[in-house]
Amino acid sequence: MRSILEISLCALALNFTSTTLAAWHSGGGELIRDGRNPWFIGKATQASYCIKTSEDFPIQDHDRLDQAIRYAIDFWQERIELAEPYRKALLTDGSKIQVGPGTFSRKICDGSEDIAFQFGYLNDLQRRALIDPQNFAAITIRTDYDEVNLRGKGFVFVSTDRGPNAF
Repeated sequence: MRSILEISLCALALNFTSTTLAAWHSGGGELIRDGRNPWFIGKATQASYCIKTSEDFPIQDHDRLDQAIRYAIDFWQERIELAEPYRKALLTDGSKIQVGPGTFSRKICDGSEDIAFQFGYLNDLQRRALIDPQNFAAITIRTDYDEVNLRGKGFVFVSTDRGPNAF
């Protein structure tokens, strides 16, 4: 039986394809011109992610969390390959659209990562933008989008059951 964490991350993984808070973007917000673009499209061969946990989050073992994240990423990569629009669409040069990077690599959170997986953790800006993070069990937020390279950056927030960001 899959853990609740793995199931939550799989649901969030599906949101990577369409991720609104001011300039931010989250599941299904078509109000902003690139809102329906996948986080990574085109020549993105690699993407990086990091893991942050709050002191209240019940799992502090980042290797264990990494296993759940890898499961969600693998699930997302399998599903995106099956997505009808991307299987049929071609770029102007006749080549097939590549959605999602070939590899995701884990790194230390330093601001240069493409995705920060945040378990119970929100910084002050994120907390203010979400207004009431207690309304979310989990949410994906795309905070930046490079229109030239068709590449997104953002974070995935997974709530905890205790502390200031508890669901």
